[in-house]
Amino acid sequence: MSDEQFQIVERLLLSSPPGQFQQLVSTLQFILEDSATDGGTAPILNRESIQQIQNTYNSTTGREALVLSQSKNDQGDDDNSNDFGKELKRSLKNYLEKHYSSKGVESDFFMKASDDGSTYDIILYAERIKLKQYHAGSWVARYTIVNSDNSITTMNGTVKIHAHSFENGNVQIKSETELPTAAIENTNSSDLVEGIVTQIQKWDEECVLQPLHGVYQDMSTDIMKKMRRVMPVTRTRFDWNVEGHRFVKAVGADMKGKH
Repeated sequence: MSDEQFQIVERLLLSSPPGQFQQLVSTLQFILEDSATDGGTAPILNRESIQQIQNTYNSTTGREALVLSQSKNDQGDDDNSNDFGKELKRSLKNYLEKHYSSKGVESDFFMKASDDGSTYDIILYAERIKLKQYHAGSWVARYTIVNSDNSITTMNGTVKIHAHSFENGNVQIKSETELPTAAIENTNSSDLVEGIVTQIQKWDEECVLQPLHGVYQDMSTDIMKKMRRVMPVTRTRFDWNVEGHRFVKAVGADMKGKH
């Protein structure tokens, strides 16, 4: 396989919808094997290249939060965080259990602190994969928390949503929201943790869910209307029956011949 072909394969895999990376790998391997059988070059989509692409996929989609968290659990979590870090992890875990624990939802988070403990990067990931019901979706939120020396902690982040439905069609919806920087008073560890989780919930509701709800409300009257064929000024749907139009045309020609 040429470098160009591999780049095409890589782009396809990196764009795969939630929960369908492995299915796409299998499909591509089948196609590439057929290509090699027909005289093409042998495919190099081997175990190492697949793992490399999957690592990139997990990183870009935020699914690495599940992988990293599971890895830490398997190896034993020797948490050396300070008191603030440990308390924040407990609160984030409780937040996930409260808001991301619906049936069929898999969720987790991963938090990394800077060496001096002044900056925290958090990845919060949730997915619901229902391929037998023809839909899947994921939610990834990335937050950066910066503690300063002036008793003020700042937060910012992004939320990305990717939904896929393929029953009687194939539709994907992607949404990315930049979260405005927020300032939280840093008087003590407990109040700061509570303020951080409260801010995350506020962002979820006001910056992500409410706008999406508005989009869904306008879906049938605005968005879908723009995608449909515009009706003529007569407000009468055009009859696309080919045989009927041929019959009318033949009758008209016959009438002209008689005159």
